[in-house]
Amino acid sequence: MLKSTLKDKIFKLSFFTTILLVLLGMSNSHLNEEENTYFDKMSKVIPSIEKSIECMALNIYHEARNESAAGKRGVAFVTMNRTKSDLFPDTVCGVVYQARLSRWHLENGGKSVPLRNQCQFSWYCDGKSDEIYEPVKYEEARGIAYQIIMGYNDLIDITDGALWYHADYVNPYWAKHYVRIAKIDTHIFYRER
Repeated sequence: MLKSTLKDKIFKLSFFTTILLVLLGMSNSHLNEEENTYFDKMSKVIPSIEKSIECMALNIYHEARNESAAGKRGVAFVTMNRTKSDLFPDTVCGVVYQARLSRWHLENGGKSVPLRNQCQFSWYCDGKSDEIYEPVKYEEARGIAYQIIMGYNDLIDITDGALWYHADYVNPYWAKHYVRIAKIDTHIFYRER
């Protein structure tokens, strides 16, 4: 009798779960609209720390998603180091989205549109999609962003205070003006002289 009751409960649970999944799948577009509306409303009250984590995660993802954990942490430390420098904005999102903006778009449409290849981090204005296509790597980037932002004052900065970096396959004109600190994976890190 006990086995029968347990078997019935499992069947009922899986039956109702299946129905729920079918219903959710059928009304997926409706849920996405509600989710977007909710997020739009909530984005005005999301704590700034959450916004910082998201901005940092996007930066890590786009700049170093195929790098080792150390490479991702290097990008994160540069981003945080910039928030402490007078040379850059004082927020993570301000640092990540720092760019020269199109005057035309500002004057004619009231939009902040970065000029192509005129950003601190190339992914933001390289003309390519900024969508996340590898969610597992994004979640890894988000975890690292959380660790660095929340533990910044207690962690050892593997870039030793670097404010700049570039890929090892380019030779930017500005690199000669700074002190080379380290090479981590495919990025070379620099700080002021």
